[in-house]
Amino acid sequence: MHRQQDIKETAYYMDYIVQILKNVLSVVYKYGFTALIMGVLFTFMFYYIRHDGFKPILKKWLRLFREEKWFRSVFFLIFCVSMLLFRTVLCKSTTADPLYKINGGWKIEIKDNEIKAAGLQNGILFIPIIYLSMKLMTKKLFGKTAVSIRDAILKSVSLSFGISAVIELTQMFFRIGMFQLSDFGYSIVFGLAGGLLFYAVQVYSEKRMKNDTN
Repeated sequence: MHRQQDIKETAYYMDYIVQILKNVLSVVYKYGFTALIMGVLFTFMFYYIRHDGFKPILKKWLRLFREEKWFRSVFFLIFCVSMLLFRTVLCKSTTADPLYKINGGWKIEIKDNEIKAAGLQNGILFIPIIYLSMKLMTKKLFGKTAVSIRDAILKSVSLSFGISAVIELTQMFFRIGMFQLSDFGYSIVFGLAGGLLFYAVQVYSEKRMKNDTN
């Protein structure tokens, strides 16, 4: 009788230990990559702050942000990409079947007075991401500075599809979030909008430069 009770207690404690290990491993799996990125970034910051001091670096950063357009563009691009990654890949809970709702996400649902349209919200982020990517890497992406509307459309669609494919495949293989075709659709549509915005701004800038020279 006592032996059976000891076996039950041992099994109970073993299950308890296994649950603790599962929780620890799930936390590491969920937040480990994000913590690694933060660790690398803060290590860089610590190195330069220790070498040059906090105030000089802060003043230099503020001066670059105030005076240099490319620096502001890089900042906002990183900001938008980080938001997209945190919404889709980083710090996401694991799912048993990431293909469960492969055809879902097209409709905008309202539940408990909250709008649920994750695909649409993520897609909107592609407008500034594609626009700023084209603005910062015009020569690298197109091989020229003057871009036609056809080039802008093709490149924005291909960039949007590529970024979305990386995110969706990561979600599928690592079982984080849901793999949905609607994400491809929204990202391509809004990415195309970002490409057209880039083209419109470029045409406007060229006309303004011609008017200034005249």
